[in-house]
Amino acid sequence: MTRTQQSIMAMNSLSMGIMLPVLNLILLGKGATLQTLPLVLAIYSVTVFCLELPSGILADMFGRKFVFLCACICNMLSSILLFFTNQLPGLILVALFMGLGRAFSSGSLEALFIDDALKRHGEGCLVKVTARMSVLDGGALAFGGVIGGYISNLAGNYLINIVLRFILNGVLLLCCMLFVKEIRTQGNDGQHTSLRAHLQKGKKLLASTPGFLFIFVSIFFTGFFLCTIETYWQPAFISLGDGKGNTTMLGVISALSFLVVIVGNYFAKHLLEKLPNRWWSVYNGCRIILALCIYIFSMQNGSTGFIVCYMLVYMMIGVGNTTETILVNSMTPDSMRASIISMNSLILQIGSFCASIISSLVILKIQYSGLWCAAAILLGGCAVAVTYISEIRLKKEVTV
Repeated sequence: MTRTQQSIMAMNSLSMGIMLPVLNLILLGKGATLQTLPLVLAIYSVTVFCLELPSGILADMFGRKFVFLCACICNMLSSILLFFTNQLPGLILVALFMGLGRAFSSGSLEALFIDDALKRHGEGCLVKVTARMSVLDGGALAFGGVIGGYISNLAGNYLINIVLRFILNGVLLLCCMLFVKEIRTQGNDGQHTSLRAHLQKGKKLLASTPGFLFIFVSIFFTGFFLCTIETYWQPAFISLGDGKGNTTMLGVISALSFLVVIVGNYFAKHLLEKLPNRWWSVYNGCRIILALCIYIFSMQNGSTGFIVCYMLVYMMIGVGNTTETILVNSMTPDSMRASIISMNSLILQIGSFCASIISSLVILKIQYSGLWCAAAILLGGCAVAVTYISEIRLKKEVTV
């Protein structure tokens, strides 16, 4: 990746990070109530959910740069509306434009930079560029979260967060327009391909590459367990005997989780470079170890063990996600890259949505530990099954 590309990637994540710690507070201060806040957030989620895959298809057919520029414009419009609105109808429009921006940016920028790296350096750079993008994304999100919390306290309100996000997206728009070039060739990137032909090509790709099915199943259960942990880890930590009321540690734990994901990204990069022919084995092993870490995490009754196991879970997420991204991109042709990346994100959200429904039904009966234990068993069972099937298939391919 060039320095310009790295700067754009980091700035995009930074613009999201500065809103993460205070977004709900901003919405509450701009006209939402405790009753209507879930509605606004649901509109955002549904918008992303519905447009995740279509945005990837648009990026493949009409250009990743074009779709990402649309994302910047939608994010800027959402910031303008959020700055001036003080009523629920305005916040609904904010949620819609935020959802559009999130959907359009998902996959388009990543696919654009990966395609450029592969054209300039060949397949050998895939591990390095994927790990670099993961590190930039996690580091910028963490840094943005720290900045977002600091500037809101410094100013005494959250308007500066909104203004800074608008400025960052404006700079992103200009930088992408002026400094990012997308080389598109007819017949390779779907430039003159109809929607029907593009969908048929995607269907044929998925049907002819069983590895996608293995990864999609793993992504679904990853989204499932991530939702259960992200929803309940804060109240679970506060309820611990030696962590009761210790809200200061929540921010520390959140920051550390971003950092250990980056550590996992680096570890995955070096591991995959040393084992170029064992990527599937590394991926399957990571998912099995992750399931074990979640199970151990569910058993913790003290704050120290809770924090240590939480960090282990997120470090393994970093290792597994980097390996997963590399496998997906190695199996995906340039003309389908944004669509496949968007498909991954969509399946992750479906897993998260299913977990939300199931969690609300069973949390009072089995509590946090029971829910996380169930998630670990589901993920572990999936990982073992995928390992067995994929290894059997690889042996057959080698024999043939």
